Amino acid sequence: MAGNLANIGFDILPYDETMAAASFDADTWRNALLAANPWARRTLKPGSPNWNPQGGHACSAAFTAARKTACLARWREGTRSWNLWAAEMLRLRTTLERAGFWRTQTLFPLIDGASAARQQGDNAFSAAWLALSFVDFSKTRIHGDASFDQLVFPGDLIFRGAEFQAGAGFQQASFAGSTDFSGATFAGDARFRSVHFRGPAAFHKTVFGSQAAFHNATFTGAADFHLAKFSGRATFKRVKFHHGAEFQGAAFRGWAAIRDAQFAGTANFESAAFRAPADFNRTRFRDGALFRHARFLAWSDFQDSCFEGDAIFQNSRFSSWADFNSTRFNGWTVFQNARFTAQADFQNASFANATDFQRADFTGSTVFQNVEFAGWAGFGRVLFGNTVSFRNARFQHEAEFTSARCASNARVELADAVFQETPNFHLAQLSEAPQPQNIGVQSPHLRDAPGAWLRALLRVNQDPLTPLKWRSLKQFAFQIGDAELERVFHIRELRSRRWLTDQPFPWFWRDPQGVPRFGWPHGVRFWSGVLQQLAANLEQNVPSWLSAQSVWHLKRTSLEATAINLASGKRQH
Repeated sequence: MAGNLANIGFDILPYDETMAAASFDADTWRNALLAANPWARRTLKPGSPNWNPQGGHACSAAFTAARKTACLARWREGTRSWNLWAAEMLRLRTTLERAGFWRTQTLFPLIDGASAARQQGDNAFSAAWLALSFVDFSKTRIHGDASFDQLVFPGDLIFRGAEFQAGAGFQQASFAGSTDFSGATFAGDARFRSVHFRGPAAFHKTVFGSQAAFHNATFTGAADFHLAKFSGRATFKRVKFHHGAEFQGAAFRGWAAIRDAQFAGTANFESAAFRAPADFNRTRFRDGALFRHARFLAWSDFQDSCFEGDAIFQNSRFSSWADFNSTRFNGWTVFQNARFTAQADFQNASFANATDFQRADFTGSTVFQNVEFAGWAGFGRVLFGNTVSFRNARFQHEAEFTSARCASNARVELADAVFQETPNFHLAQLSEAPQPQNIGVQSPHLRDAPGAWLRALLRVNQDPLTPLKWRSLKQFAFQIGDAELERVFHIRELRSRRWLTDQPFPWFWRDPQGVPRFGWPHGVRFWSGVLQQLAANLEQNVPSWLSAQSVWHLKRTSLEATAINLASGKRQH
């Protein structure tokens, strides 16, 4: 009767009335079901209302009480007796499947705000099997250390509201149907190591009074830890979530060890509170990861983790060290309004898509060294309250630092930071500006064009907003008191206007928006920029026989000074 559990499958064959009539003996199957559950002979017999409970688990009170008593008695008999019963129940289910009589549907009744999946039979045979395979320990008070290790649960299981007054072990147990621990209380250690949940697993509002160990567990169905409370260490090392995990509003008072875990489906940690260290080291989030309004009151470690989908940390709070060293963000990354009270380490991280740190608050020291921003990088209205380093960072698309602010005692390091596109520092108040040689140009032909004159005449920009960005950089350089940097950014502004708003000849022309413009001021700016660029090129490539003083004299001729005045107009700082 025990059979081989490894050979029991869950394949449902197509319904075939001819095959079913020829191979399926209803009386034999019914007798075998009652032989495996002798307690049900009185309450579940042909002709009684309970034999065909089309309402799934809507059985009579007497039947429900008898089933719960039988479950407790079978559990007390030990592991071998329980698994022999489970093997026979799985064999009977397989018989139904092969005969084409296994017909069920899944229901999701809302219980205290939690979605607890249940199966309902669509014919008498399926309904009877579900009613007898159902394991009911709801609101059961279990004294002493309870062992459910290595048990096989063939159908749905319910521990809703159960009280484990000491430890409880479910190590290496297998849950074939749905599992419901909603509202259960574990006063001692809850041991779920190497457990396999084949169906949905609900731990909604479950209270873990001591350690909760889920090492190497596998959740094939959805996992729901919504509003769960972990008073001791919560360990989810190497856990595999195949259909998402809900930890929304969960409270972790002890160490949360979720390292080396794999989340397929959305990992929802919205409004979760981590009062002790949160360890997500080397965790893989294959789909979206939601950490909105999450609170990390102690050290948090996401080092070497990978977010393959969107990573949403909007309005999250990091009260201690936040470690994102070498983390990979492959989807859209959002840290809007995030607060980093202590050190934030993003060193060697990579952002493959748009990254949004707008209105974030970095109170402690912050490190973005060697970071790769492959998409748009938004740092608008960010407050840097301490030293922040962008050394060797690479911005492959637009970097926006609009209205970013730096505290009086803070310092921003942009040395060797490379911007492939012109960054936007409009109204930024930082302590250091990016170096011109590390800011890319828009034209792919500029570096390849031969001759200084040709390079000076080429169109280097297609974006009408680029001149405004260079003007912001020029104003930024003025604010930090770097006159040479201000001059270079001014030349870059003139270059970016060339052939876009500035034309070489003084007559009427139309701008990119089709508006008629009078040409002579734009013509002065055009040729002024050409002269300044030629002078700058001459300074960089001056022959040894020509002194630097001669170059300086050439650059400061009255003609050029007049052109600059006409080009700039009234300067705004």
